Amino acid sequence: TMIEGMSFVPSFSHWLDSYDQSRGHEDLKTILKYLQWQAPERRGAKWILKSPSNLPYTEVAARAFPDAVLVMTHRDPLDVVPSYVSMEAALYKLSSTIDEREVGAFWFRRLKEWMDRFLAARAAIGEDRFIDIDYRAVGREPLVQAERVLARMGIAQGPEMEAALSEFLAGNRREQRPMHDYSLERFGLEEDAIRAAFADYRARYIAEPQGQEAP
Repeated sequence: TMIEGMSFVPSFSHWLDSYDQSRGHEDLKTILKYLQWQAPERRGAKWILKSPSNLPYTEVAARAFPDAVLVMTHRDPLDVVPSYVSMEAALYKLSSTIDEREVGAFWFRRLKEWMDRFLAARAAIGEDRFIDIDYRAVGREPLVQAERVLARMGIAQGPEMEAALSEFLAGNRREQRPMHDYSLERFGLEEDAIRAAFADYRARYIAEPQGQEAP
C-alpha cells in the first residue's frame, strides 16, 4: 500500500484490491517473531502495531493476529477526507504534473471504498475485538485514553507506566508542531457529498458533528 500512497497510479490501486493481503500479514508475523527471538528482553512482550493502511484489510489483520485487540480511533470524515487528500497531494509532488482536484476525487472514492470494507469486516469480526477511541478525546485527555487501551489489553499500569507516558506527552506536545492546513475547496470536495458517502459511519461512531475540528 505504500506505493499507492506515494505515486498517483489509479490502475495500481485497482490491482491492489484484487491482491490477497494474507501473505503479507503472515510474513509480518514471521518477521516480528524473529525480531522478538533476537532480543531476549522482548520475549513475552505484547506486539503493538499501527497502520492506517490496514483499514480496508481489517478482516485480514484480525485473522492473522487472532488474539489482537483492535484499537480504532474515530475522527469525522469531514476532517479525515481533506486532511488525507492533502497529505497524498504533498507526497505526489514528486510527479511532474498533478491535478489536485483529480487527486481529491480519486481519494474521496478510495476512502469511501475503504470505509465500506471496514464496516463489513467489523460486522464479521465482532464487536468484542474492538476498542473505540474518539480522536478529539486523545487530544483532550491522552492519559485517560491510553489507560483505557492498556487496561483492555491486560498491560499492567502503575507509576512507571504513567511516568513514561507523561514524559512522552511532554516531549510531543501538539503545539510543538505546525498545524496541517487543508480545505475541501482546494481539492474540489463538497461537505454534503462527504456527509452522504459516510453517513452510516458518522451515525454510528461520530458522537457529535465535527468538521474542520470543531470544538
